Amino acid sequence: MDHVDAELTDYVLDLLPPERRAVVDGHLRECRRCLDALEAERRLGAAVRGAFQAQPPLTAARASELMPVPPVGRRRRPALAQRRPLAAAGLVLLLALAVISWRPVATSSPAAGTTTATLTATATIAGTIPPRTAVHSGLSATPIPAETPGVQQ
Repeated sequence: MDHVDAELTDYVLDLLPPERRAVVDGHLRECRRCLDALEAERRLGAAVRGAFQAQPPLTAARASELMPVPPVGRRRRPALAQRRPLAAAGLVLLLALAVISWRPVATSSPAAGTTTATLTATATIAGTIPPRTAVHSGLSATPIPAETPGVQQ
């Protein structure tokens, strides 16, 4: 026997099509469990309707009574003051990233017995390139071959 619990709300509200209502009526004549569920659904509907009817009508005066009261004496902070902690946190993050990514350049003095290699590339607007030489401090200059790819003479 299939129970009709799922259709009882629509039955009470008279929303079922006539052919389906006839099937539910026939089932309710034979099934005590579904008949008890129907009575419970009718009691629930009556209680909801009674709760709505017990409320006094809403008027402008009653609506103002029901509205929450805004807090007194509380001042709103300006928008800038609300963003100040966020700006400070961003600055701290930026400084932390700068410290993490900073790498000191190791330089040494030629007097200490170490050499420092410097590469400088210069090109003039006229298209001439200065003599190609590799410079090693403290060492002799070695010419760079003229067939350097990508360099026009």
